[in-house]
Amino acid sequence: MEENKIFKQLEEQISKEIENLESLEPGTEKHAAAVESLTKLLRLRLDEKKLEMEDAHYQNDAEDRLHQINSEIEVKNAEIALRDAELNERVKDRYFNLGFNIAAGLGKAFCFSKWLTTGLLFEENGTFVSPTFKLVWSKFNPFKK
Repeated sequence: MEENKIFKQLEEQISKEIENLESLEPGTEKHAAAVESLTKLLRLRLDEKKLEMEDAHYQNDAEDRLHQINSEIEVKNAEIALRDAELNERVKDRYFNLGFNIAAGLGKAFCFSKWLTTGLLFEENGTFVSPTFKLVWSKFNPFKK
């Protein structure tokens, strides 16, 4: 607001100097002083315009940088959300694999105990030894790895 007031005063002063210059005779000292004064005022106005343009340029640069930073933040937030989703999927996969491995182990233990009990009942008398039971015992021992 104050800048506009100063700019208006400068414009008014330039107008007054131009009007004053018209009333003076060319070649006189007063005319030369008025021309020099008008030149200084015009340079001031030109400098003021340059400052306004630079200010607008810096303001546009700052706004562009702000938009760039905001877009980078949005990209980072999207990457974080994607990583969180992947992490949740990995956790679900681990729990599923753990449950599957526990079920597989329990199934093996159940089958082993069932076959072992059946094999022992078959060989209860001790008169007949089956090669199948020996094969099952050697291949299906849960304590060997």
